[in-house]
Amino acid sequence: MKGICFIPPLHGKTVKKIKIQTRRIVACPPNAYGGLQAHLKDGKVIRIVALDENERSEKKDGSEWLVKPKYKVGDILYLKEPYKITHSHNIWYVNYKFDEQKIELPFSWGHKGLEKLCIQQEKSKSGWLNKLFMPAWCARHYIKIIAVRAERLQDISNEDCFKEGIAPAISNNELFVNGFDYLLFLTPREAYKALINSIDGKDTWDNNPWVWVYDYELIDKPNQNK
Repeated sequence: MKGICFIPPLHGKTVKKIKIQTRRIVACPPNAYGGLQAHLKDGKVIRIVALDENERSEKKDGSEWLVKPKYKVGDILYLKEPYKITHSHNIWYVNYKFDEQKIELPFSWGHKGLEKLCIQQEKSKSGWLNKLFMPAWCARHYIKIIAVRAERLQDISNEDCFKEGIAPAISNNELFVNGFDYLLFLTPREAYKALINSIDGKDTWDNNPWVWVYDYELIDKPNQNK
């Protein structure tokens, strides 16, 4: 099972079912010196290809150099978050930093993955384990991808800004907040612009890259025995 990371405010909004969409920049493959090219039909992107130094998308074997999204419809992802391992009376737990909750693990000492995490945790100055390397068996929240499309970053609509977690300000519903900073914005798009620049770099919005747009829903823990 694949995992996915969000910054703390967006993680919380996903768990609360407020944020139901995310944009991820389309990664350009190594050696694609010609960049990316999108093919459109009726104004919608139907595929994205990589180009070589001669701006050709044909690979040596004659196939098209397609660029595919990391996630596809139907994929179930676990949410990665800062965590640590604790135990009491030979019962082992995963503790979560965001809300200080914990869950009991279904196995005891001797589990290879558990021992490995405990060793890593001993070396951690903060006492917490890096969420980037969180294994699926430590997760407590899951999402299911229900739609995938590609578009330019600046094509985001006001409606999609709300799906991304932008919200009207409590003090004035004609202004908007992004949950990341304490600023007020005149439009949902301005709030999202500040958010994406804070995540992916200050020039991200102006560069207007191709992005994968993933719609998702929060689901219960899947039965991994199926």
